[in-house]
Amino acid sequence: MSKGDTVAAELEVTCTLRRSGEIGGNTALPTDHSFVIRFAKFYRVNSKGLLAEEREYSDTATKLQILGSDIASEFQAIGAKE
Repeated sequence: MSKGDTVAAELEVTCTLRRSGEIGGNTALPTDHSFVIRFAKFYRVNSKGLLAEEREYSDTATKLQILGSDIASEFQAIGAKE
């Protein structure tokens, strides 16, 4: 959806969490767990059509519930490392 120089988008990212390790001293087979994270993104473009501003909103409580706090903080930091 757009109006003037602002564009709004709803995004869904499907992630697969792969875990493996030990259970009772035995090696456990990797397990995959897929989940969807939804974002709302807002962009503003300048007169040349270039991205001038970007804002993102997501449900942090849902991410923490799905991922656990350690993995959620790493996931959140992915975009911040640029």
